[in-house]
Amino acid sequence: MIKRLFIIIFIIFSFFVWQQNINFAHAESDGIEVELNIVEGCNSNGNCEQYETILGCPEDCAQRTTSSGSKISRPPPPIPTEDIIPPQNPLKVQVVVNVNGIILSWLNPPDEDFSYIRIMRNENHFHGDPFSGKLIYEGNKQYFFDKNVVAGTKYFYTLFSRDTTGNFSSGSAVSAITFSFIKIPIPSIPTGDFVGPLPKYMVHQYNQKVKPFSNTMPAIVNNIDNITIDTETMIYSDDYLMVTGPGGENLGQYMFSFNRDSGRYESIIPPLQNTGAYTITIFRYKDNNPEILGKGLIFVSISVIQKIEQLKESFCNTFNSDIILYIIYLLLLLAPLLILKFVK
Repeated sequence: MIKRLFIIIFIIFSFFVWQQNINFAHAESDGIEVELNIVEGCNSNGNCEQYETILGCPEDCAQRTTSSGSKISRPPPPIPTEDIIPPQNPLKVQVVVNVNGIILSWLNPPDEDFSYIRIMRNENHFHGDPFSGKLIYEGNKQYFFDKNVVAGTKYFYTLFSRDTTGNFSSGSAVSAITFSFIKIPIPSIPTGDFVGPLPKYMVHQYNQKVKPFSNTMPAIVNNIDNITIDTETMIYSDDYLMVTGPGGENLGQYMFSFNRDSGRYESIIPPLQNTGAYTITIFRYKDNNPEILGKGLIFVSISVIQKIEQLKESFCNTFNSDIILYIIYLLLLLAPLLILKFVK
């Protein structure tokens, strides 16, 4: 009995000590041999198993001890994946100029891994590099008052969203001229047409068919998803596009950046909620002057999902009102009978 108790204690102790870094262990005590063998492996399906086999003593003590074993199944360790998907650009960027400086406002992107906004300021043109220019703000607020400015100077701001992994969005761009009591002439920047081979751009949305970017045939997009304009041709980091609304209003400027996931250069436009035809103009700087790389049209229509929701809401409202009217109608029909029965 004492030897059996010793064997059990010895086996348990060996299990906790030897299993950490030893695949095979052997011990003897008073003619009793204890052998611990640990085997680990994964099959083709990715299931990992651990086998622990404990062998008993030799033949002369076979009457006193037995062999035992156990099998433990466990899932394979998770394979770490690198997050290379950038967050959405800051939304609805606006600029207001007053006597004291320039006020920037925006909406933070809805990405779950959004971390903060980084604003870079330049005096020559927009920059698509989140580290190019003067850093004037980092944080997760939705406004910034730039007071460190010179009167009558034009400033170019690029607002980048950053996620918790360190990915930056392509950037939302906006410019403004500071207030000045003395009118300072600002030279107009000529806009020319780009001379040379033009990149071929495509238009697409999440889980939607890719469409060519064309100035003659509008690409139809919905009003709830981001709109991506991209190309496989290598472009400059300072290329940007401008969105012009159906009424000719400037609805924002967005930089291009390289997407490591798709291997393409892209600019992401936030959802355009109002239906109608929009003009997308793509620019590239030459000697700090923007030249037009391309122009294209997109037509924003109501999303199918939104249409279904509207139909459901309309049906429910109509259905509920019809039922109420029907109940009232039945009550009016039954009212005389109920009154007569009550009188009797």
